[in-house]
Amino acid sequence: MIQRMEILQINLGRSRAASAQLEQTCSELNPSLVCIQEPYVWDEKIVGIPIKFRVVSSITPKTAIIIREKDCTIFPLLIKQNIVAIECSFQDKVIIIINVYISPTVDLNDTLVELDGVIRQCQNKSVILTGDFNAKNIIWGGNVIDERGEQLSEFFLLHNIFLINDKDSEATFQSSNGTSWIDLSLASGELIAQVTHWDVLDNESLSDHKYISF
Repeated sequence: MIQRMEILQINLGRSRAASAQLEQTCSELNPSLVCIQEPYVWDEKIVGIPIKFRVVSSITPKTAIIIREKDCTIFPLLIKQNIVAIECSFQDKVIIIINVYISPTVDLNDTLVELDGVIRQCQNKSVILTGDFNAKNIIWGGNVIDERGEQLSEFFLLHNIFLINDKDSEATFQSSNGTSWIDLSLASGELIAQVTHWDVLDNESLSDHKYISF
């Protein structure tokens, strides 16, 4: 990616403990941006984020972007419960950051319509897309393909958004009910070569999901 920019992503599982752990993890890893899904919310607001950092989210959010890099200028493009999109200017570069949470119980098409709109709005710009998509496809890990996974892979292809995930990585979701690879990181073509690493981290998250760094 851009020189010295690091992105961390995590589904916090609506856990207060996981939200508290995030602050410690950020202190250790020092990411520029953090894309979170299912944060712990109290009184319609995310709890546990230090006030010195900028947070872009809706009321009672299911997704948010935390900006820790002081030299990053941001402009919100879309702020909804399940999708946040910002334009981020850093070191004379401009990148669109989109963070998504798609519940397994909602109609995938509704979110894809919203995603389609914001991506088309940002044509000819560099795009990073992160999120918990609750969809399965062997392209991004595991040995299961479901209808949502097929639909998503077609959507990514249509918009020239390419997977950063390593399909041979450790599962991004791990619980007593099993494991899966539902947390995805993607980028437009011109950014792929600039991503120097993508890792599922061993750092304790206190969530069923693992931290992803790139």
